[in-house]
Amino acid sequence: MWIDYFNGMVLENGDTVRAVPYDKKITPRTIVQCQLTGLDKHGIWNALDLESEYDCGECYGDPREIKLTDEMIVKVWRDEE
Repeated sequence: MWIDYFNGMVLENGDTVRAVPYDKKITPRTIVQCQLTGLDKHGIWNALDLESEYDCGECYGDPREIKLTDEMIVKVWRDEE
């Protein structure tokens, strides 16, 4: 289920999140689903935008690689226990 993200929540590689990477205003149209792929050396998440496809010739259809700060993450998927 989707739960609200709060600063300090533990995130891991492979987590699925809903984030606002392209716009500062949070609306249903600006929120995209992403998969976290790891932290960079500055503590910013590398992620794949699962809702857009990056067109660069041979890799059409691959998710776009993006950066996510904590401020961009809105919700986190957690399995019900």
